[in-house]
Amino acid sequence: MDSTVDHIQLKRAWQTAFELRTCPDGATLFADPPDEQLQRHLQMCHVCREKREIPADQRAAWEELLQRFGAAGQKSATKMEPMPGQVWSLQRSLAGWGRDGYFYQPPRVLLLEKFEDAKGFRAVQLSSDWYLMAEGDVWLEDRFGFAEGWNCYSVHEKALVGCWGAVADGVLSQVLEAVEQKHPPVAEDSILYFFRRLEISVGARVAVPSVAVLVEETDTCLTPNEAFLQNIFGTLAELYRKLSRFTLPEYADSVIELLAGSHDPHGILPVVAATSSP
Repeated sequence: MDSTVDHIQLKRAWQTAFELRTCPDGATLFADPPDEQLQRHLQMCHVCREKREIPADQRAAWEELLQRFGAAGQKSATKMEPMPGQVWSLQRSLAGWGRDGYFYQPPRVLLLEKFEDAKGFRAVQLSSDWYLMAEGDVWLEDRFGFAEGWNCYSVHEKALVGCWGAVADGVLSQVLEAVEQKHPPVAEDSILYFFRRLEISVGARVAVPSVAVLVEETDTCLTPNEAFLQNIFGTLAELYRKLSRFTLPEYADSVIELLAGSHDPHGILPVVAATSSP
């Protein structure tokens, strides 16, 4: 494929990924009247502004059409005993407004390994568009997308809401290998650079509540397991370390401040990023 066409597809993939991660769901977007947080988001996001301008009857017709296509073309999530190799969606409660005016949506994750002494897993975050893949990513299949081998963290079982299926043992082994390997960083100021910084920020928002619950549960045990604590804190520390590889924007004083949502975690809109090199 022509490199110009590839770059256009990459820009579109980044724009879509940004919207999926940072735009509110329908119930939040179409609230009337919009609250202060939604108003702020609408000032920044032309996509959501345009959606709100669609007449209610047309919007209802589109939603019905999407639901019919979704029901016919996709397998529904089920609740079952979580196991390594399964793909899970996360609790809706993990979604919410950041202080930057974006509404963060929880991703799907692939469960890698279960903790021996707590109800949690080491998990890797998933994304859908193969145009955003680079070294360290592992393609699963069309309905799952790819596993971000550079974006691994702890997830408590309470955060898991529905299982969408499982990958083959060989694919799971590839993901585990990618997670353990060290990968060269993508080109700074490229589209992939901003995509990965966004994904790691989203992962941190998901991981921190799970780690807090896992630690609280461990503290109630009669015989604390140091190896387990080292495992979950090591996973989170690795997440922070990977995020710190990215250059912090001038408004963020530390990685922790960036992760806490005090400022825009990506520091750039997709429209601006789309003008950068791949």
